[in-house]
Amino acid sequence: MYPNQKGTTLTDESATYIIIRRGGTPAENKYTVIHELGHGYFGHPLVDSKYGKTFAYDNQYEYQAERFAVDVLAPACVLWGLDLHTAKDISEVCNISMSSAQIRAERMAVLYQRNRFLTSPLERQVFSQFSDFIKQHKLR
Repeated sequence: MYPNQKGTTLTDESATYIIIRRGGTPAENKYTVIHELGHGYFGHPLVDSKYGKTFAYDNQYEYQAERFAVDVLAPACVLWGLDLHTAKDISEVCNISMSSAQIRAERMAVLYQRNRFLTSPLERQVFSQFSDFIKQHKLR
């Protein structure tokens, strides 16, 4: 891994491995693993551990993996259901780092302005699946 990398994904003929750097908080490690899963979900080229080749990720790959991680760990419709706006609240409820929560809070500000939540069937399904979580955390 490069010095500033928190994680990477390796592959060989029989398996795919997600490697995370030691020393991260549980929230950072969780985010890193989900981010790396995002690379796999989108079919981005991975590091070939047998040949030691590294396939350079472009900004589009990183953007997609970041969006995947934040959408999994802090779904917009759930944040809307909880009426969360600040990075601090998002970080606490979703157990993600403040830097990730800040990015999500900025995006949520745009989404709150649009006020078009629960417009897609998938978003309604996610919201429904989180209904108990929303009820429990909204009471606080």
